[in-house]
Amino acid sequence: MRIASFVLSLIIPLGIVLPVQAEQVLYCQEELATGFYKKENGSWVTGKFETTRLTIKFNDDYTKVQGIDNAPPWNCFASWLGTKPEFVVCSNPYQSGHTFIYNKSNRRFNRSFASTFGYVGDDANNNDSDTLTAGTCTQF
Repeated sequence: MRIASFVLSLIIPLGIVLPVQAEQVLYCQEELATGFYKKENGSWVTGKFETTRLTIKFNDDYTKVQGIDNAPPWNCFASWLGTKPEFVVCSNPYQSGHTFIYNKSNRRFNRSFASTFGYVGDDANNNDSDTLTAGTCTQF
């Protein structure tokens, strides 16, 4: 019993001293959208795509994000090779080519969807669009 009391006496003050970080919920509006799509005649062209709004949620250490699509949380790292700590770079672990880059300082983002069934994987049955969007987020 004395050991448990001693351990608790060490742990409880740490919880009071250490700052608690909370998840970050952001409302993001795309402002620019472009990409490639396949026309009925089979040729690929650039096009303007519709912009959307997203409600995303980063966990407290910016290593996971939800809300970019309907997939489970994406994986993120909160530094660009240690030189740009304000950048958060995220990717969908279930679909290669899907990325989300967020700047914590100016709250701008880029979102890209490059599909292996789009331009790169071009064949008769593949016509997914590849897109790049950019916008700004505000904190709830």
